[in-house]
Amino acid sequence: MSQSTDLSKNQNICLNKSKSKISHMSINGIKKLLKENPDKDLLDDLAKDSRKGVFKLLLSYHRNIEKAEQLQEKTSNLYKPLIDAKKEGFLFVGGIDEAGRGPLAGPVVAACVIIPLSPHINVDDSKKLSEKKRDALFEIINKRALGIGIGIVEADEIDRLNIYRSTQLAMHLAYENCKPQKPDFCFIDAMKVKEIPVPQKSLIKGDAICSAISAASIIAKVTRDKIMKNAAKKYSQYGFESHKGYGSASHMKALATYGPCPIHRTSFAPVSDYILPTRQWYETMLKRCTSMEALRQIGQRIKKNANDLLETELEELRETYTECQTNLNRH
Repeated sequence: MSQSTDLSKNQNICLNKSKSKISHMSINGIKKLLKENPDKDLLDDLAKDSRKGVFKLLLSYHRNIEKAEQLQEKTSNLYKPLIDAKKEGFLFVGGIDEAGRGPLAGPVVAACVIIPLSPHINVDDSKKLSEKKRDALFEIINKRALGIGIGIVEADEIDRLNIYRSTQLAMHLAYENCKPQKPDFCFIDAMKVKEIPVPQKSLIKGDAICSAISAASIIAKVTRDKIMKNAAKKYSQYGFESHKGYGSASHMKALATYGPCPIHRTSFAPVSDYILPTRQWYETMLKRCTSMEALRQIGQRIKKNANDLLETELEELRETYTECQTNLNRH
């Protein structure tokens, strides 16, 4: 018998021993093997195992590998805007996003985040993540970020400015507060903020296509959720810890029962339906109007509630109404 024949025979013996060893292993034993980065030969041997438990384990293993590859590809795509900006010469590329434009109560919170190009952080749009996953990524981002800034605009300021302008202000504050490093370029989710003194680019649905904005969305969301959970301790009847100020059924019921609290946005319907407006409130609402239709609606509300105001207050509001009407006609 030749040496090559002996070698082939020995290989077959080893292979058969390997198969025999696997066939006698428990399902838990094989489960542990699959967690230890198995090689192709082991996977091939497991594929020939007739046990249903092994088949299920192998199927789960391949699905997890596929998910990991998809996640890696998605993360790489999220980092492309940062890489492109780096190629243009920018060293510290930041992302800016907000949380809390839509709620009836609480602040709008913006975050500015600079994340390094390597190692990648598997971020995503904060709205697509579970609370547990957001909290975990919040900690990772805080550890790895080159700069983080938070901007907060409270409910009374939102009522004075309007939510769009308040969001811009929160984003500007987030940029100004970014430490230890400020961005030299900013990707901003669906907005432009002229007060930010560095080049910027607005990206529609930016939290789904740019890693820096995704990271900012997570920081902003987790920060605002913490604020609302703390507010729930002070205003326990509203359930802020669960709905975070959004217009859930339970929130609407509490609002109807107790009326607004100090952190409610009185310029937002239906919160405004539960307050007795003052002259100052009406004046603020008139000056915020950006259309004749909006101005007429406030005017009708003033007329409807005229008995709740002094004649001198009504006269002042008439003057303000005329002034706002003139300004709108000019534009």
